[in-house]
Amino acid sequence: MARLEVEWRRNIDLIRWCYKYIKELVTTRRLPDWQLIRCDRSYIQKRLYLALKKEGYKVKAEYETCGYQVDLVIKKYRIAIETDGAAYHSSDYQKKLDRKKTAVLRKHGWTVIRFTGKQVNSNVHACVEQINQKSGIHLKWWQRI
Repeated sequence: MARLEVEWRRNIDLIRWCYKYIKELVTTRRLPDWQLIRCDRSYIQKRLYLALKKEGYKVKAEYETCGYQVDLVIKKYRIAIETDGAAYHSSDYQKKLDRKKTAVLRKHGWTVIRFTGKQVNSNVHACVEQINQKSGIHLKWWQRI
């Protein structure tokens, strides 16, 4: 039953995203950023996505891997980024599910980074800097050794 609900929710999300894409295409007469449209569930996810795009990363939103849907993914560096809002991720049950998701992703070779809404809203640049350190993108050649 739970799988059916998840599949139903994903189909509804896809329809909503397509509607937003077409609406933005018609109103602006430009091709919209599909990944940005997929970030519509959470303001903190959208804010971090825009900061990472500005930094030069190729970011995928709502990416499905290992049987889970990850908020943001940088495939080139195998970094999975989860943005946890206080309202949804504060219960003990949800924390248990988040730990399980992190363990499965790490088992399959992903580096999982979690940010709270407070971290992203207060200092998004520090979050991007932490991602830069994990990817090694801005390290000098002697720091990579």
